[in-house]
Amino acid sequence: MHRPRRNGSRPQHPHRPVTGRGPTPNPAAVACADIQDFLAWVLLAVVVALAQSTGGWPLARMVLVSVGLLLFLWYAVRPGLMWLFAPGRPWSNRALIHAVLVVGLLLCAWATQALGLHAVFGAFAFGVIVPRATIDSTAPEVPERIEQTSLFLLPVFFMVTGLSVNLKALGGQGLLILAAVLVTACFGKFAGAAGAARLTGATGSEAAALGVLLNARGLTELVILNVGLSLGVLDSRLFTAMVVMAVATTVMTGPLLDRFHRAAPPRPVPDDGAEQRRTGQDLVTVRKETS
Repeated sequence: MHRPRRNGSRPQHPHRPVTGRGPTPNPAAVACADIQDFLAWVLLAVVVALAQSTGGWPLARMVLVSVGLLLFLWYAVRPGLMWLFAPGRPWSNRALIHAVLVVGLLLCAWATQALGLHAVFGAFAFGVIVPRATIDSTAPEVPERIEQTSLFLLPVFFMVTGLSVNLKALGGQGLLILAAVLVTACFGKFAGAAGAARLTGATGSEAAALGVLLNARGLTELVILNVGLSLGVLDSRLFTAMVVMAVATTVMTGPLLDRFHRAAPPRPVPDDGAEQRRTGQDLVTVRKETS
């Protein structure tokens, strides 16, 4: 439910570094980050379903019920929210909209947790089906309040993640795992993004900047790592290595991006006056020739 605020400023993106340096966001980096976040959630759902299932039929039942829940949210809950939050309703006020959104969020999180999936999937699905345009026209300050609440709870999430990190347990083999994770993660993200950008016509500096931006890990990666740790898919040592990698790649983004910006040659700015003067000279030449 991230959207521009009423004062024109944009809320923080889950991949905050991909917005680039300065007030102007990098559209390509933001679009790529959104796509990879979506794919990450899909893959996480598959992994959780496989980890939580005890056989073929329980897995199939989990998938069918999950699909049914998504269809119910989209074709029943979403139209109901649009009708409930429509402008002009006598009961439609900020307090009611806020309460309905919070209750719906908690109910969807409980539903997916009861199905054997993680609660984050229910919260994510409810955020997708919420009618943003209707809420923006009725009570645009409600999403901002919810975002402020999430920003208040965000440090608690990072504290819990930090408590699960055990650097002392890495040992020599763990340091080798950490080095391998860092090299693989940086090379995969940078080479994939920069190579694709070059193939589509970007300059070397633009491709390098895009690779650096996408190399930064955002909040989604930390959520996925915590889910993997809670399910037992990741042990403490691998979890620590992955968290260190996520933090290191995010910290290195700013300095590397500044360096690429300094090394990049400035783009030529078209001179409209020179173009007008050249056009005027061409017209004078044509008139002389016709006379």
